[in-house]
Amino acid sequence: MSVSAAALTVCASGCNYTSIQAALDVAAVGNDILVKSGSYSGITISKRVILTGENIDANDPRNNGATINGQVVVSGNFSFGQEPQVKGFRIIGGTDPVVIQNSAMTIENSYIKGTGGDGISINIGGAIIRGNRIESGGDDGIDVDSQNKSVIIEENYILFSGQDGIEIRPQPVTLASRVRMRI
Repeated sequence: MSVSAAALTVCASGCNYTSIQAALDVAAVGNDILVKSGSYSGITISKRVILTGENIDANDPRNNGATINGQVVVSGNFSFGQEPQVKGFRIIGGTDPVVIQNSAMTIENSYIKGTGGDGISINIGGAIIRGNRIESGGDDGIDVDSQNKSVIIEENYILFSGQDGIEIRPQPVTLASRVRMRI
């Protein structure tokens, strides 16, 4: 079952859904999903949606109202302009809090904190990573492996990385067109 491209809401009670994953599972391509302040489980995003947390603090995303406790995994062969967007969350994961698998995504104004691995891990794909505070506590703040789409990294705070703030490893991939890296 999917719903039309209208706004869905997620909160503990009184909204369309009580979990982000439940809203994602029924969302139609293009849906806006507004997540009210509170704590929620990790999610997997496999379609183009705009996921927005309530009470975004663009100056200090540690104060955002909606928290995802667990990984945010994005998978699917999205092109830019058609990628999922995640805006205004506190993403508190263990190892690799944000994983982009053979995909593209936009992540903005979010606080990303991990205890191991990378803060944001791009495994074949691309991303727009803008206005975030990333505390990886493990390997790299942002790790780009086998980039096959453009990557734009702007206006982020990257702190407490065990190794690199940003690590880029252009593994051998076959590209049909030019991609760019902008930091």
